[in-house]
Amino acid sequence: MILTKSNRKDINIDDEFSQKINSGKINEMLILVPTNRKIRDLKKNIISSAPGQTTGKLNLETIGTLSTKLLLNDSEVRGTILSEAAASVLLNQSFQEVKLVYFSSYKDKIPSGTLDRIKNVISEYKKHGIMPETLRNEIQKLEGSEKLKAEDIASIYEKYRGKFNGLGVKEIGDIYSQLNNIDFGDFYIRFRELYPAVNLIIVHGFDEFTSPEIEILNSTSEIDGTELFISFDYFAYNQLIFSHLDRCYEKLESKGFHGIKDLSKSFHNKFQTSIREKLFEINAGNKIQGYENSIVKITAPNREKEIELVAKEIKFLITEKKVEPDKICIVFNLVQKYSPVIRDVFSVYKIPINLTDRYSLKISPPVIAIINLLEVLENDYYYRNILRALSGGFLDTAGIQQSNLIRVSSELKIISGYLNWKNSIEGALIQKRDEDDNEFGRLGFNEDEYRKALSDIKKLNSLLNPFDKKLTISEFVEYLTELIFKLNIPIKLIKTGDDRVEENVKAVIWNEATYFF
Repeated sequence: MILTKSNRKDINIDDEFSQKINSGKINEMLILVPTNRKIRDLKKNIISSAPGQTTGKLNLETIGTLSTKLLLNDSEVRGTILSEAAASVLLNQSFQEVKLVYFSSYKDKIPSGTLDRIKNVISEYKKHGIMPETLRNEIQKLEGSEKLKAEDIASIYEKYRGKFNGLGVKEIGDIYSQLNNIDFGDFYIRFRELYPAVNLIIVHGFDEFTSPEIEILNSTSEIDGTELFISFDYFAYNQLIFSHLDRCYEKLESKGFHGIKDLSKSFHNKFQTSIREKLFEINAGNKIQGYENSIVKITAPNREKEIELVAKEIKFLITEKKVEPDKICIVFNLVQKYSPVIRDVFSVYKIPINLTDRYSLKISPPVIAIINLLEVLENDYYYRNILRALSGGFLDTAGIQQSNLIRVSSELKIISGYLNWKNSIEGALIQKRDEDDNEFGRLGFNEDEYRKALSDIKKLNSLLNPFDKKLTISEFVEYLTELIFKLNIPIKLIKTGDDRVEENVKAVIWNEATYFF
Protein backbone atom coordinates (compact mmCIF):
# COMPACT_ATOMS: atom_id res chain seq x y z
CA MET A 1 0.00 0.00 0.00
CA ILE A 2 1.26 3.48 -0.93
CA LEU A 3 0.10 6.44 1.18
CA THR A 4 0.68 10.06 0.20
CA LYS A 5 -0.72 13.59 0.25
CA SER A 6 0.20 14.03 -3.41
CA ASN A 7 -2.46 14.50 -6.09
CA ARG A 8 -1.06 11.60 -8.07
CA LYS A 9 -3.33 8.65 -8.74
CA ASP A 10 -0.54 6.08 -8.90
CA ILE A 11 3.23 5.72 -8.65
CA ASN A 12 5.90 3.24 -9.69
CA ILE A 13 8.56 3.67 -7.03
CA ASP A 14 10.95 1.36 -8.90
CA ASP A 15 10.79 3.62 -11.97
CA GLU A 16 11.17 6.77 -9.90
CA PHE A 17 14.21 5.29 -8.27
CA SER A 18 15.77 4.20 -11.58
CA GLN A 19 15.18 7.60 -13.16
CA LYS A 20 16.96 9.38 -10.33
CA ILE A 21 19.98 7.06 -10.61
CA ASN A 22 20.18 7.10 -14.42
CA SER A 23 19.88 10.89 -14.57
CA GLY A 24 22.53 11.37 -11.88
CA LYS A 25 19.99 13.06 -9.61
CA ILE A 26 19.93 10.59 -6.73
CA ASN A 27 20.59 13.56 -4.40
CA GLU A 28 17.01 14.68 -5.15
CA MET A 29 15.65 11.64 -3.31
CA LEU A 30 15.48 11.03 0.45
CA ILE A 31 14.77 7.46 1.54
CA LEU A 32 13.65 6.66 5.10
CA VAL A 33 13.94 3.06 6.32
CA PRO A 34 13.34 1.45 9.75
CA THR A 35 16.90 0.54 10.81
CA ASN A 36 20.57 1.30 10.20
CA ARG A 37 20.94 -2.24 8.92
CA LYS A 38 18.38 -1.46 6.22
CA ILE A 39 20.42 1.62 5.32
CA ARG A 40 23.53 -0.50 4.81
CA ASP A 41 21.66 -3.07 2.72
CA LEU A 42 19.97 -0.42 0.59
CA LYS A 43 23.21 1.48 0.05
CA LYS A 44 24.88 -1.73 -1.14
CA ASN A 45 21.99 -2.45 -3.51
CA ILE A 46 22.03 1.08 -4.93
CA ILE A 47 25.76 0.97 -5.61
CA SER A 48 25.55 -2.49 -7.20
CA SER A 49 22.61 -1.40 -9.38
CA ALA A 50 24.73 1.30 -10.97
CA PRO A 51 28.08 -0.38 -11.81
CA GLY A 52 30.61 2.03 -13.23
CA GLN A 53 28.36 5.02 -12.55
CA THR A 54 28.70 7.83 -10.06
CA THR A 55 25.59 7.64 -7.91
CA GLY A 56 26.04 11.01 -6.22
CA LYS A 57 25.04 11.73 -2.64
CA LEU A 58 22.79 9.03 -1.16
CA ASN A 59 20.28 10.48 1.28
CA LEU A 60 19.46 7.40 3.36
CA GLU A 61 18.12 7.86 6.89
CA THR A 62 16.04 6.29 9.60
CA ILE A 63 13.38 8.47 11.19
CA GLY A 64 15.67 8.57 14.23
CA THR A 65 18.78 9.76 12.36
CA LEU A 66 16.74 12.25 10.33
CA SER A 67 15.20 13.67 13.53
CA THR A 68 18.59 13.90 15.23
CA LYS A 69 20.09 15.80 12.29
CA LEU A 70 17.11 18.15 12.15
CA LEU A 71 17.28 18.93 15.88
CA LEU A 72 21.02 18.88 16.63
CA ASN A 73 24.09 20.02 14.76
CA ASP A 74 27.21 17.85 14.51
CA SER A 75 28.94 19.38 17.53
CA GLU A 76 25.85 18.91 19.72
CA VAL A 77 25.30 15.25 18.80
CA ARG A 78 28.55 13.98 20.28
CA GLY A 79 27.84 15.06 23.83
CA THR A 80 24.05 14.95 23.80
CA ILE A 81 22.95 11.45 22.75
CA LEU A 82 23.41 9.14 25.72
CA SER A 83 24.66 5.59 25.27
CA GLU A 84 22.66 2.64 26.59
CA ALA A 85 25.29 1.94 29.24
CA ALA A 86 25.18 5.50 30.57
CA ALA A 87 21.37 5.47 30.45
CA SER A 88 21.40 2.29 32.55
CA VAL A 89 23.51 4.08 35.16
CA LEU A 90 21.00 6.95 35.35
CA LEU A 91 18.10 4.50 35.59
CA ASN A 92 19.83 2.60 38.38
CA GLN A 93 20.32 5.87 40.26
CA SER A 94 16.65 6.72 39.72
CA PHE A 95 15.70 3.31 41.06
CA GLN A 96 17.60 4.00 44.27
CA GLU A 97 16.19 7.50 44.77
CA VAL A 98 12.43 6.82 44.70
CA LYS A 99 10.16 5.13 47.20
CA LEU A 100 9.11 1.78 45.71
CA VAL A 101 6.42 -0.73 46.61
CA TYR A 102 6.27 -3.39 43.90
CA PHE A 103 10.05 -3.31 43.36
CA SER A 104 10.93 -2.72 47.02
CA SER A 105 12.82 -6.03 47.27
CA TYR A 106 15.24 -4.74 44.61
CA LYS A 107 16.04 -1.52 46.46
CA ASP A 108 19.62 -2.50 47.32
CA LYS A 109 20.55 -4.11 44.00
CA ILE A 110 18.28 -4.45 41.00
CA PRO A 111 19.09 -7.40 38.69
CA SER A 112 20.57 -6.25 35.39
CA GLY A 113 17.89 -8.12 33.41
CA THR A 114 15.08 -6.33 35.25
CA LEU A 115 16.88 -3.00 34.84
CA ASP A 116 17.23 -3.55 31.08
CA ARG A 117 13.57 -4.45 30.71
CA ILE A 118 12.44 -1.33 32.59
CA LYS A 119 14.83 0.82 30.54
CA ASN A 120 13.43 -0.63 27.32
CA VAL A 121 9.87 0.01 28.51
CA ILE A 122 10.64 3.63 29.39
CA SER A 123 12.48 4.15 26.09
CA GLU A 124 9.42 2.86 24.22
CA TYR A 125 7.18 5.17 26.26
CA LYS A 126 9.36 8.08 25.13
CA LYS A 127 9.24 7.00 21.48
CA HIS A 128 5.44 6.84 21.66
CA GLY A 129 5.21 10.22 23.38
CA ILE A 130 3.92 8.73 26.66
CA MET A 131 4.99 10.83 29.64
CA PRO A 132 4.94 9.90 33.38
CA GLU A 133 1.77 11.96 33.90
CA THR A 134 0.07 9.97 31.12
CA LEU A 135 0.95 6.77 32.94
CA ARG A 136 -0.44 8.08 36.22
CA ASN A 137 -3.74 8.86 34.54
CA GLU A 138 -3.96 5.30 33.24
CA ILE A 139 -2.98 3.73 36.58
CA GLN A 140 -6.49 4.26 37.97
CA LYS A 141 -7.78 1.65 35.53
CA LEU A 142 -5.53 -1.05 37.01
CA GLU A 143 -5.82 -3.17 40.13
CA GLY A 144 -3.65 -5.20 42.48
CA SER A 145 0.00 -5.89 41.68
CA GLU A 146 -0.27 -4.41 38.16
CA LYS A 147 -1.31 -1.08 39.67
CA LEU A 148 1.62 -1.15 42.14
CA LYS A 149 4.04 -2.01 39.34
CA ALA A 150 2.73 0.82 37.14
CA GLU A 151 3.00 3.31 40.02
CA ASP A 152 6.62 2.32 40.64
CA ILE A 153 7.52 2.58 36.94
CA ALA A 154 5.85 6.01 36.70
CA SER A 155 7.90 7.23 39.69
CA ILE A 156 11.14 5.79 38.30
CA TYR A 157 10.36 7.26 34.86
CA GLU A 158 9.72 10.70 36.36
CA LYS A 159 13.02 10.69 38.25
CA TYR A 160 14.86 9.26 35.22
CA ARG A 161 13.43 11.95 32.96
CA GLY A 162 14.48 14.61 35.43
CA LYS A 163 18.07 13.38 35.34
CA PHE A 164 18.09 13.58 31.54
CA ASN A 165 16.77 17.14 31.66
CA GLY A 166 19.28 18.12 34.34
CA LEU A 167 22.24 16.79 32.36
CA GLY A 168 20.97 18.06 29.02
CA VAL A 169 21.23 14.61 27.42
CA LYS A 170 18.71 12.79 25.26
CA GLU A 171 17.42 9.49 23.99
CA ILE A 172 15.67 9.15 20.62
CA GLY A 173 12.25 9.60 22.29
CA ASP A 174 13.43 12.97 23.66
CA ILE A 175 14.61 13.93 20.16
CA TYR A 176 11.17 13.15 18.73
CA SER A 177 9.40 15.17 21.42
CA GLN A 178 11.56 18.27 21.04
CA LEU A 179 11.53 18.17 17.24
CA ASN A 180 7.73 18.03 17.19
CA ASN A 181 7.60 21.10 19.42
CA ILE A 182 9.55 23.41 17.12
CA ASP A 183 7.81 25.85 14.78
CA PHE A 184 7.15 24.50 11.26
CA GLY A 185 9.03 27.43 9.73
CA ASP A 186 12.09 26.40 11.73
CA PHE A 187 11.51 22.76 10.73
CA TYR A 188 11.40 23.80 7.05
CA ILE A 189 14.64 25.80 7.27
CA ARG A 190 16.46 22.95 9.03
CA PHE A 191 15.26 20.43 6.45
CA ARG A 192 16.31 22.55 3.48
CA GLU A 193 19.74 23.20 4.99
CA LEU A 194 20.28 19.44 5.13
CA TYR A 195 18.56 18.45 1.87
CA PRO A 196 18.46 21.48 -0.47
CA ALA A 197 17.87 19.40 -3.64
CA VAL A 198 15.38 16.81 -2.32
CA ASN A 199 12.02 16.74 -4.11
CA LEU A 200 11.04 13.09 -3.57
CA ILE A 201 10.80 11.34 -0.19
CA ILE A 202 10.22 7.58 -0.01
CA VAL A 203 9.36 5.98 3.34
CA HIS A 204 10.02 2.28 2.81
CA GLY A 205 9.96 -0.93 4.82
CA PHE A 206 7.81 0.17 7.77
CA ASP A 207 4.74 -1.65 9.02
CA GLU A 208 4.00 0.69 11.94
CA PHE A 209 4.76 4.19 13.19
CA THR A 210 4.57 5.72 16.65
CA SER A 211 2.51 8.87 17.15
CA PRO A 212 5.61 11.14 17.30
CA GLU A 213 6.95 9.52 14.12
CA ILE A 214 3.66 10.22 12.33
CA GLU A 215 3.94 13.87 13.38
CA ILE A 216 7.48 14.03 11.98
CA LEU A 217 6.38 12.41 8.70
CA ASN A 218 3.46 14.82 8.52
CA SER A 219 5.75 17.84 8.92
CA THR A 220 8.15 16.42 6.33
CA SER A 221 5.28 15.90 3.88
CA GLU A 222 4.44 19.63 4.11
CA ILE A 223 7.85 20.75 2.78
CA ASP A 224 7.23 22.82 -0.37
CA GLY A 225 8.60 21.31 -3.57
CA THR A 226 8.60 17.73 -2.29
CA GLU A 227 6.36 14.69 -2.57
CA LEU A 228 6.34 12.06 0.16
CA PHE A 229 5.21 8.47 -0.38
CA ILE A 230 4.88 5.86 2.35
CA SER A 231 5.18 2.21 1.37
CA PHE A 232 3.07 0.81 4.21
CA ASP A 233 2.85 -2.94 4.79
CA TYR A 234 -0.88 -3.03 5.50
CA PHE A 235 -3.63 -5.19 4.01
CA ALA A 236 -7.04 -4.06 5.19
CA TYR A 237 -8.89 -7.22 4.11
CA ASN A 238 -7.21 -9.60 6.56
CA GLN A 239 -8.06 -8.24 9.99
CA LEU A 240 -6.64 -11.28 11.78
CA ILE A 241 -3.12 -10.27 10.72
CA PHE A 242 -3.29 -6.52 10.18
CA SER A 243 -5.89 -5.24 12.66
CA HIS A 244 -3.16 -4.10 15.06
CA LEU A 245 -2.19 -1.53 12.40
CA ASP A 246 -5.68 -0.05 12.10
CA ARG A 247 -5.00 2.78 14.55
CA CYS A 248 -1.73 3.66 12.84
CA TYR A 249 -3.47 3.69 9.44
CA GLU A 250 -6.29 5.82 10.82
CA LYS A 251 -3.81 8.34 12.29
CA LEU A 252 -2.10 8.66 8.91
CA GLU A 253 -5.49 9.15 7.26
CA SER A 254 -6.37 11.85 9.79
CA LYS A 255 -3.25 13.76 8.70
CA GLY A 256 -4.44 13.78 5.10
CA PHE A 257 -2.59 10.74 3.78
CA HIS A 258 -4.54 8.58 1.36
CA GLY A 259 -3.88 5.42 -0.62
CA ILE A 260 -2.89 5.43 -4.29
CA LYS A 261 -2.24 2.65 -6.77
CA ASP A 262 1.18 1.00 -6.56
CA LEU A 263 2.52 0.22 -10.04
CA SER A 264 5.81 -1.16 -8.75
CA LYS A 265 6.73 -4.78 -9.12
CA SER A 266 5.27 -6.60 -6.13
CA PHE A 267 7.70 -7.19 -3.28
CA HIS A 268 5.66 -10.26 -2.38
CA ASN A 269 5.80 -13.54 -4.26
CA LYS A 270 2.76 -15.72 -4.80
CA PHE A 271 3.20 -17.57 -1.50
CA GLN A 272 3.60 -14.35 0.51
CA THR A 273 0.56 -12.83 -1.17
CA SER A 274 -1.51 -15.92 -0.31
CA ILE A 275 -0.42 -15.70 3.32
CA ARG A 276 -1.25 -11.98 3.55
CA GLU A 277 -4.71 -12.51 2.10
CA LYS A 278 -5.79 -15.81 3.65
CA LEU A 279 -3.79 -16.72 6.76
CA PHE A 280 -6.11 -17.52 9.71
CA GLU A 281 -9.18 -16.75 7.59
CA ILE A 282 -9.50 -20.16 5.94
CA ASN A 283 -11.12 -23.29 7.32
CA ALA A 284 -9.95 -26.90 7.10
CA GLY A 285 -11.77 -27.43 3.82
CA ASN A 286 -10.27 -24.38 2.15
CA LYS A 287 -6.53 -24.66 2.68
CA ILE A 288 -3.90 -22.77 0.72
CA GLN A 289 -2.81 -25.22 -1.96
CA GLY A 290 0.31 -25.76 -4.02
CA TYR A 291 3.09 -25.41 -1.46
CA GLU A 292 3.21 -28.89 0.10
CA ASN A 293 6.57 -29.73 -1.53
CA SER A 294 8.15 -26.39 -0.58
CA ILE A 295 7.80 -26.81 3.18
CA VAL A 296 9.85 -29.53 4.90
CA LYS A 297 9.79 -30.32 8.60
CA ILE A 298 12.91 -31.64 10.29
CA THR A 299 13.53 -32.64 13.89
CA ALA A 300 16.71 -32.76 15.96
CA PRO A 301 17.53 -34.15 19.42
CA ASN A 302 19.03 -30.87 20.67
CA ARG A 303 19.80 -27.29 19.71
CA GLU A 304 23.36 -28.01 18.58
CA LYS A 305 22.28 -30.80 16.23
CA GLU A 306 19.45 -28.62 14.91
CA ILE A 307 21.91 -25.89 13.90
CA GLU A 308 24.23 -28.47 12.33
CA LEU A 309 21.37 -29.73 10.14
CA VAL A 310 20.55 -26.15 9.16
CA ALA A 311 24.22 -25.47 8.35
CA LYS A 312 24.44 -28.58 6.17
CA GLU A 313 21.31 -27.58 4.26
CA ILE A 314 22.70 -24.08 3.68
CA LYS A 315 26.02 -25.53 2.56
CA PHE A 316 24.14 -27.71 0.07
CA LEU A 317 22.16 -24.74 -1.26
CA ILE A 318 25.30 -22.65 -1.71
CA THR A 319 27.60 -25.29 -3.19
CA GLU A 320 25.16 -27.45 -5.18
CA LYS A 321 22.26 -25.15 -5.99
CA LYS A 322 24.50 -22.07 -6.41
CA VAL A 323 22.25 -19.94 -4.19
CA GLU A 324 23.82 -16.63 -3.13
CA PRO A 325 24.38 -16.54 0.67
CA ASP A 326 22.57 -13.19 1.01
CA LYS A 327 19.44 -14.77 -0.48
CA ILE A 328 19.14 -17.25 2.39
CA CYS A 329 17.25 -16.27 5.54
CA ILE A 330 16.90 -18.28 8.75
CA VAL A 331 14.17 -17.27 11.21
CA PHE A 332 14.18 -18.17 14.91
CA ASN A 333 11.55 -17.66 17.55
CA LEU A 334 14.09 -16.65 20.21
CA VAL A 335 17.41 -16.14 18.48
CA GLN A 336 19.23 -15.27 21.74
CA LYS A 337 19.19 -18.93 22.77
CA TYR A 338 20.76 -19.95 19.48
CA SER A 339 23.30 -17.15 18.90
CA PRO A 340 26.41 -18.75 20.48
CA VAL A 341 25.70 -22.09 18.78
CA ILE A 342 25.10 -20.42 15.41
CA ARG A 343 28.39 -18.52 15.60
CA ASP A 344 30.37 -21.64 16.49
CA VAL A 345 28.74 -24.07 14.05
CA PHE A 346 28.62 -21.66 11.10
CA SER A 347 32.27 -20.83 11.70
CA VAL A 348 33.15 -24.53 11.46
CA TYR A 349 31.16 -24.85 8.22
CA LYS A 350 32.69 -21.58 6.93
CA ILE A 351 29.27 -20.06 6.25
CA PRO A 352 29.16 -16.22 6.27
CA ILE A 353 26.37 -14.90 8.48
CA ASN A 354 24.72 -11.61 9.32
CA LEU A 355 23.19 -12.43 12.71
CA THR A 356 20.52 -9.94 13.75
CA ASP A 357 21.13 -10.39 17.44
CA ARG A 358 23.07 -8.18 19.77
CA TYR A 359 26.57 -9.41 20.41
CA SER A 360 26.90 -9.58 24.18
CA LEU A 361 29.75 -7.37 25.36
CA LYS A 362 30.32 -9.66 28.33
CA ILE A 363 31.87 -12.21 25.94
CA SER A 364 33.81 -9.67 23.85
CA PRO A 365 37.58 -10.17 24.44
CA PRO A 366 38.62 -6.49 24.04
CA VAL A 367 35.82 -5.29 26.32
CA ILE A 368 36.69 -7.95 28.90
CA ALA A 369 40.34 -6.86 28.74
CA ILE A 370 39.49 -3.17 29.30
CA ILE A 371 37.09 -3.92 32.15
CA ASN A 372 39.63 -6.25 33.77
CA LEU A 373 42.17 -3.44 33.66
CA LEU A 374 39.76 -0.96 35.28
CA GLU A 375 38.95 -3.57 37.92
CA VAL A 376 42.61 -3.51 38.98
CA LEU A 377 41.98 -0.01 40.28
CA GLU A 378 38.49 -0.85 41.55
CA ASN A 379 39.86 -3.72 43.68
CA ASP A 380 43.01 -1.83 44.76
CA TYR A 381 45.57 -3.79 42.74
CA TYR A 382 44.45 -7.23 43.86
CA TYR A 383 46.98 -9.63 42.36
CA ARG A 384 44.33 -11.81 40.67
CA ASN A 385 42.88 -8.77 38.89
CA ILE A 386 46.35 -7.84 37.67
CA LEU A 387 46.82 -11.37 36.36
CA ARG A 388 43.51 -11.27 34.47
CA ALA A 389 44.10 -7.76 33.11
CA LEU A 390 47.54 -8.52 31.69
CA SER A 391 46.79 -11.93 30.21
CA GLY A 392 44.04 -11.04 27.71
CA GLY A 393 46.27 -10.27 24.73
CA PHE A 394 44.39 -7.14 23.67
CA LEU A 395 46.34 -4.66 25.81
CA ASP A 396 49.69 -3.23 24.74
CA THR A 397 50.94 -2.52 28.26
CA ALA A 398 54.38 -1.16 27.31
CA GLY A 399 56.33 -4.23 28.30
CA ILE A 400 54.71 -4.91 31.68
CA GLN A 401 55.58 -8.52 32.56
CA GLN A 402 52.64 -10.06 34.40
CA SER A 403 54.51 -13.32 35.15
CA ASN A 404 57.31 -11.40 36.90
CA LEU A 405 54.81 -9.28 38.85
CA ILE A 406 52.93 -12.33 40.06
CA ARG A 407 56.16 -14.12 41.00
CA VAL A 408 57.35 -11.12 43.05
CA SER A 409 53.93 -10.81 44.72
CA SER A 410 54.17 -14.48 45.72
CA GLU A 411 57.67 -14.12 47.14
CA LEU A 412 56.77 -10.99 49.11
CA LYS A 413 53.24 -12.24 49.95
CA ILE A 414 51.60 -9.17 48.38
CA ILE A 415 47.83 -9.56 48.07
CA SER A 416 46.59 -6.10 47.13
CA GLY A 417 47.02 -2.36 47.62
CA TYR A 418 49.12 -0.17 45.31
CA LEU A 419 51.10 1.33 48.19
CA ASN A 420 51.62 -2.16 49.59
CA TRP A 421 53.04 -3.30 46.24
CA LYS A 422 55.30 -0.26 45.99
CA ASN A 423 56.50 -0.22 49.60
CA SER A 424 57.06 -3.99 49.78
CA ILE A 425 59.21 -4.08 46.65
CA GLU A 426 61.14 -0.94 47.58
CA GLY A 427 61.68 -2.36 51.07
CA ALA A 428 63.05 -5.61 49.67
CA LEU A 429 65.47 -3.70 47.44
CA ILE A 430 66.65 -1.54 50.37
CA GLN A 431 67.08 -4.62 52.54
CA LYS A 432 69.13 -6.25 49.78
CA ARG A 433 71.53 -3.30 49.73
CA ASP A 434 71.83 -3.04 53.51
CA GLU A 435 72.35 -6.69 54.36
CA ASP A 436 75.55 -8.57 53.69
CA ASP A 437 74.32 -12.10 54.31
CA ASN A 438 73.06 -14.49 51.61
CA GLU A 439 69.50 -14.81 52.81
CA PHE A 440 67.96 -13.30 49.70
CA GLY A 441 70.19 -15.33 47.46
CA ARG A 442 68.87 -18.48 49.08
CA LEU A 443 65.36 -17.25 48.42
CA GLY A 444 66.16 -16.81 44.74
CA PHE A 445 66.14 -13.02 45.02
CA ASN A 446 66.92 -11.33 41.70
CA GLU A 447 67.43 -7.58 42.02
CA ASP A 448 66.71 -6.91 38.32
CA GLU A 449 63.41 -8.76 38.54
CA TYR A 450 62.37 -6.76 41.58
CA ARG A 451 63.32 -3.48 39.92
CA LYS A 452 61.34 -4.53 36.85
CA ALA A 453 58.33 -5.38 39.05
CA LEU A 454 58.56 -1.98 40.76
CA SER A 455 58.77 -0.22 37.39
CA ASP A 456 55.80 -2.21 36.06
CA ILE A 457 53.51 -1.57 39.02
CA LYS A 458 54.27 2.14 38.65
CA LYS A 459 53.45 1.97 34.92
CA LEU A 460 50.16 0.27 35.75
CA ASN A 461 49.39 2.97 38.30
CA SER A 462 50.23 5.68 35.75
CA LEU A 463 47.72 4.17 33.28
CA LEU A 464 44.95 3.96 35.85
CA ASN A 465 45.64 7.08 37.89
CA PRO A 466 43.29 9.34 35.84
CA PHE A 467 40.36 7.17 36.96
CA ASP A 468 41.26 7.32 40.66
CA LYS A 469 38.79 10.16 41.39
CA LYS A 470 35.16 11.06 40.83
CA LEU A 471 34.48 11.76 37.16
CA THR A 472 31.58 13.09 35.14
CA ILE A 473 30.34 10.95 32.24
CA SER A 474 32.13 13.14 29.68
CA GLU A 475 35.37 13.07 31.71
CA PHE A 476 35.20 9.30 31.99
CA VAL A 477 34.68 8.95 28.23
CA GLU A 478 37.61 11.30 27.58
CA TYR A 479 39.98 9.38 29.86
CA LEU A 480 38.75 6.04 28.58
CA THR A 481 39.43 7.18 25.00
CA GLU A 482 42.96 8.19 25.95
CA LEU A 483 43.52 4.86 27.70
CA ILE A 484 42.27 2.87 24.70
CA PHE A 485 44.72 4.63 22.39
CA LYS A 486 47.59 4.44 24.90
CA LEU A 487 47.10 0.67 24.96
CA ASN A 488 47.05 0.55 21.12
CA ILE A 489 43.74 -1.31 21.22
CA PRO A 490 42.52 -0.03 17.81
CA ILE A 491 45.59 -1.50 16.11
CA LYS A 492 45.27 -4.73 18.08
CA LEU A 493 41.62 -5.08 17.02
CA ILE A 494 42.34 -5.06 13.30
CA LYS A 495 45.46 -7.22 13.54
CA THR A 496 43.91 -10.18 15.35
CA GLY A 497 43.48 -12.02 12.06
CA ASP A 498 40.45 -14.04 13.18
CA ASP A 499 36.90 -13.97 11.83
CA ARG A 500 35.61 -11.74 14.64
CA VAL A 501 37.48 -8.58 13.73
CA GLU A 502 34.24 -6.76 12.88
CA GLU A 503 32.59 -7.82 16.14
CA ASN A 504 35.62 -6.74 18.16
CA VAL A 505 35.76 -3.36 16.42
CA LYS A 506 32.03 -2.79 16.96
CA ALA A 507 32.41 -3.72 20.65
CA VAL A 508 34.78 -0.78 21.20
CA ILE A 509 33.53 1.74 18.66
CA TRP A 510 33.41 5.50 18.67
CA ASN A 511 30.64 7.01 16.62
CA GLU A 512 29.58 10.61 16.25
CA ALA A 513 27.54 10.44 19.44
CA THR A 514 29.28 8.35 22.08
CA TYR A 515 30.85 5.03 23.02
CA PHE A 516 28.64 1.99 22.67
CA PHE A 517 30.54 0.19 25.37
